[in-house]
Amino acid sequence: MDVDGKKSRSLGRLCQLDCVFHQIIFSRPPCSSEIKDLVFTHTLETPQQQRRQVRKSIKNLFTPTPKFQKTMKRGVYLACLMYTDHRVLVTTEDTLPVMEVDETCPSCLNNDFHWLMKVACTWEDAKALRMEMEKTPSSSAIHFRSKLLQAAEMMQAALGVQDLGQFYYRPIKDSDDTTVLCTVKYVPDAKTVN
Repeated sequence: MDVDGKKSRSLGRLCQLDCVFHQIIFSRPPCSSEIKDLVFTHTLETPQQQRRQVRKSIKNLFTPTPKFQKTMKRGVYLACLMYTDHRVLVTTEDTLPVMEVDETCPSCLNNDFHWLMKVACTWEDAKALRMEMEKTPSSSAIHFRSKLLQAAEMMQAALGVQDLGQFYYRPIKDSDDTTVLCTVKYVPDAKTVN
């Protein structure tokens, strides 16, 4: 309800969009069954249940964890600004979580950035989308977008959060040709982030 007591126009629309999204996924051909499996298992378990299962796995003890960048040189980086009511969440080095995407900045970064802004609406599908993209013949644009999704997956794994938030409306650039794509997310409880 808004100030006038009227119902919001978007009331109930999220459920409808979710229903349409699942209909589209389940109508895909059999060769894309891994996406159906991802969506099906994702809907059965909460993110906390999935996180507990990952932590219990013994093979995770031997896999390297993604490392955050301490310094940024020339290239493209993905940063994540998560905040609560009273503070901004930072790493143990008192910096924002930052992952390197690529050492070079593509000429069509704005197109890739706008594409990634759309992906940010469904972060849980980043892995499935990257797997689908890697099946197609590779072009430089697809290769860079795959790197963007890989950096997002590493950020999700490092923070223990699926939803990285929405992107700041434009890439942040400096004179040394460093570009940062920054997501922003409000977190009601800081304990939900690793």
